[in-house]
Amino acid sequence: MPEPYAAVYTGNITDGNSRAVYGNIHGNINFGGEGGGSVLNQCLRDLRVTDPREDRARIEEGKDTLLRSCYGWILNNPTFRHWRTAKESRLLWIQGDPGKGKTMMTMGIIDELSPEEMLRPKSMKAGSSPGLVAFFFCQNARPQLNNAVSVLRGLIYMLVRQKEDLMPHVQKQYDITGSKLFDGPNAVYALKEILSKILHDPSLPITYLLIDALDECVSGRPDILRIITDDKLAPRSKVKWMVTSRNVPDIKRYLQPGLLEAKVSLEVSTSQVSEAVAAYVSYKVQQLAKSLDYDPSTEAEVKQVLCEKAEGTFLWVSLVCKELEEVPLYRTRAVLQDLPPRLDPLYKRMMAQILAQKDVQTAKYCKDILRSTTLAYRPLHLEEIAMVAGLPNDLFHQVKAIVDLVSRCGSFLTIRQNIVSFIHLSARDYLMSDDSQKIFGQPASEEAKQIAIRILDIMHRTLHQDICSLKSMKIGIQKAKDRVKDSILPRITYACEYWVDHVQQCAQNCDSVISDGGKVDELFRCHFLHWVEAMTLLQKLPEAILALRKLQLVMNRPNSTKLAQFVQDALLFLMWSSSGIQNKPLQVYRGALIFSPKRSLVRQLCLQEISKQVEVRIGLENDWGPIPQSLEGHHGKVKSVVFSHEGERIAAASTDETVRVWETHTGNLVCTFEDHTDCVNSVVFAPKGDRLASASHDKTVRIWNVTGQLLHTLRGHASKVNSVAFSFDGSQLASGSNDRTVCVWDATGHSLHTLEGHTDKVTSVAFAPRGQLLASSSRDGTIRMWDTETGNLLYILECLMGFAQSVVFSPTRNELVSGLNNGWLRVWDLDTREFLYTAQCHVGKITSISLPAAGDRIALVSRDGIVNIRNANNLRSLNTLVGHLDGAKSVAFSSTGDKLVTGYWHGSVLVWDLKHGQLPQTLQGHLNEVSCIAFSPAGDRIASGSLDRTLKLWDIKTGELLHILTSHSAIGKVAFSPAGNRVAAGSLTGRVQIWDANTEDILYSFKAHTGDIATLVFSPTGDQLVSGSTDGTVRIWGAETGQPMHTLAGHTDTVSIVVISLTGDRLASGCSDGTVRVWNAKTGNLLCTNRDFRQRVDGLVFLQGSLLVWLDDALQRSFRNLFPPSYQAASLSYRQPVNPYG
Repeated sequence: MPEPYAAVYTGNITDGNSRAVYGNIHGNINFGGEGGGSVLNQCLRDLRVTDPREDRARIEEGKDTLLRSCYGWILNNPTFRHWRTAKESRLLWIQGDPGKGKTMMTMGIIDELSPEEMLRPKSMKAGSSPGLVAFFFCQNARPQLNNAVSVLRGLIYMLVRQKEDLMPHVQKQYDITGSKLFDGPNAVYALKEILSKILHDPSLPITYLLIDALDECVSGRPDILRIITDDKLAPRSKVKWMVTSRNVPDIKRYLQPGLLEAKVSLEVSTSQVSEAVAAYVSYKVQQLAKSLDYDPSTEAEVKQVLCEKAEGTFLWVSLVCKELEEVPLYRTRAVLQDLPPRLDPLYKRMMAQILAQKDVQTAKYCKDILRSTTLAYRPLHLEEIAMVAGLPNDLFHQVKAIVDLVSRCGSFLTIRQNIVSFIHLSARDYLMSDDSQKIFGQPASEEAKQIAIRILDIMHRTLHQDICSLKSMKIGIQKAKDRVKDSILPRITYACEYWVDHVQQCAQNCDSVISDGGKVDELFRCHFLHWVEAMTLLQKLPEAILALRKLQLVMNRPNSTKLAQFVQDALLFLMWSSSGIQNKPLQVYRGALIFSPKRSLVRQLCLQEISKQVEVRIGLENDWGPIPQSLEGHHGKVKSVVFSHEGERIAAASTDETVRVWETHTGNLVCTFEDHTDCVNSVVFAPKGDRLASASHDKTVRIWNVTGQLLHTLRGHASKVNSVAFSFDGSQLASGSNDRTVCVWDATGHSLHTLEGHTDKVTSVAFAPRGQLLASSSRDGTIRMWDTETGNLLYILECLMGFAQSVVFSPTRNELVSGLNNGWLRVWDLDTREFLYTAQCHVGKITSISLPAAGDRIALVSRDGIVNIRNANNLRSLNTLVGHLDGAKSVAFSSTGDKLVTGYWHGSVLVWDLKHGQLPQTLQGHLNEVSCIAFSPAGDRIASGSLDRTLKLWDIKTGELLHILTSHSAIGKVAFSPAGNRVAAGSLTGRVQIWDANTEDILYSFKAHTGDIATLVFSPTGDQLVSGSTDGTVRIWGAETGQPMHTLAGHTDTVSIVVISLTGDRLASGCSDGTVRVWNAKTGNLLCTNRDFRQRVDGLVFLQGSLLVWLDDALQRSFRNLFPPSYQAASLSYRQPVNPYG
């Protein structure tokens, strides 16, 4: 028998005398808990990611007084009035370009809809208004305000604060899941369910839900759009949504005619907007005249010029008036004449003024500050600015000097509560544009490298053991919070959290940073445990694990071999020890380090720090082996474990009457299901991963959604239920019981059949992957095969010796595997109904078996605690894994077969990495949503475009990141040339860029459209590039020259798809308005138009002398034959939906 795995560290080595620990280490040493207080108040505190009323007050404080004359027109707008008063109108979209006053308008509408006392954060009165108003202000630069989860939490928080009797809808789920309800991987779905229950509450009055700047919700925006367009989420007559945003493609796609009852475009409502801006100009000029002592003629002239040049943009007026405040009276007229209209030219002028400051050093510092705040991942605190921007050390703690420098950065930046942020998102967009990049003098990737080096140096100088002076291993994370605030740690929080992201920003230019002996190597060799301690104190341990995963993505280079090995070991160390150190940060220097394997690089590097205090003489493994982590939480025996189909989650059922679900990658407990009243024997995920089913001693089967909500309770058995299984299509559920029956149910819990015939307890049930076959095993020594459609018994397999404890079908062959109570494993051929192989695998009874999707191996566990993996073709042993020796109850493969999870009697769950600690290659590295992907023609590379302004090229076989191509703005479309030597990207600002796919050289960059690029394709010969846009045009470009060839006009809405025939002489374009046009690709002449379709055209294909059209109306997808032309078949193009999760 192999040596037991000794060190699944979950415990606590406290202070005290030196000692030696002998023997093998098993089981758990718990830390105990802290805290207390009202559960209801704690639920509300955990729900509150922000108070939108405070956000509104902060935003308004940074702007001018809210003037009714500037927004009052919208209140009298017929579309708005209809939305407000008509029961059938539930959704209003106010759409406009940057600086048009959308946020001001939102605040005005809130005031109109709300009672005054509701707007004061500390004076909420439940039931003070006949209606409820909940709102949320999205802000791209603030992590807590730029994602779907925060939006939903903010809306729910406002609703329950106004009407306290809505709180039970939140509290019920919170009691099951705890704080993970609000920030786990399924938080969006959980919060959607809660919001739906609130909005369906019978006592709910008329309710208005307002989301401002939805385009600044950069993570999960499609989730929010699906929620607000879901007609079933809330009663139409009681709930009204209002959204404001720029006119971005995905919002426009979701809020298309048919789904949207009302829309106000600020570009269309030009007269009303101009009048509102004129009122704002009058207000601002009156302030200027009073403070600067304008005479009447000067005041009139200033007002006239501003009205003429403002072009309906409030932000332009605000920025200009801020500049005029500093202009001497005699210079006013000259400055007025010099003012450019529109925002971008104004920003360019502001930048020129910054660079023209008399003191060259001050101008340089301002430029450094602007560049660093542009590249930062969140708004920076005044104390962080100097560090990130690389200002001299003597300025690090001179807050007044930093404030002065920020104030000299034109009007790009503003300071509120010591946080430096952009005056408007458009200011950051300008600084990221091509024009601005030239001013900064070096590429963004080079500046990112300098930022990475600076913050790595800061951490190297600052991090040390016990950075918050806790002084005791016993102090938990809750008691440490106050000491964190008073320590130096807040000053380096940004560095600790985001240094890896900046390394990723400069991945192709950072050999000196991530090479062996480089900056990262230096940090880890001196401060790896100190960094882990800091991240634990900041309660960012899961983020530390993700940071190491990100770092792995840029380690594939020959000069960083040793560092790559250390990062791999560090990741395993952190995944293995996280459950033990997340509540007791200083345990990273004791239990976590002491019990790690002897050859762990982290242990070897750091153990000398404590080797004199604690020593483990025997019982340690030499290497990590295949156990990267231990999942904690159950207080009883674990009876069943299972992976979700996509491998992202693990569920376990226990004798403690609960089912618990963890994230596979981080080991975080996501949810706990507690409705059963007795031991839970079995748990299984539905194929789509959206539901779980559990079987219990309490005689019930329960179906849950992944957020912990109980959907159905199935009652039909007369005794304990031992096993439960979903059919492969998820439409049926089977359960086996001590009452000797098998029950078959539909997905909603209705009974279909009760299968009788067994003469003893049913131990296991399993569906075949194909057809309508169900197997059940019993203590009566038989395995019965049933027809699930009719409920008829088909045939019986006799075990002969003992009985089957567990049965499972092979996913690839017509075979059944059974594990017997006497330790034997048997494989049956279902065609002949004879057994193919038999082998004795364990001394004790086999408790569970599992096969991966490939069907090539069988994993089985028994009461001896050993995991045995065997070849499915001949039952020869391939591997033996030893975790705990007190009995294993359940085993399951991940769908990919590279991970295995086992559950044990004492309550632990172990996850085994069958690649011996080597994590699988993944194409991860983008810092924002992946908006598009394309395969190279040879199929050896993938190009991925992202909202993070990068295009990445990957090697499909190895997963290696080949090139990072930096774009000026978010990428919406990508295409390879037919030869695969060029790659083109279309941005959400209408620009097209073409690179050499082998050298990273940019060949051409040109402004292609006035709207976003919605589709992009090379001609079959590669000499032309065709782009379609939200501006309604199709444009043909010379792919070798970047020069325009033809502009094809005629569409009235977004051109969603274009396709070129194989001969290259015909081009077809499909539009969101349902029209299809066919053009001569050589001349640009329109050949024919079809307007028969009433929905967006998603796909076009020239095929067998016809043009086929693919429509997607959310109900059906179909090809339609259109325009039978005389030319040959050719090419297919399909508009892929955006994957919001990359």
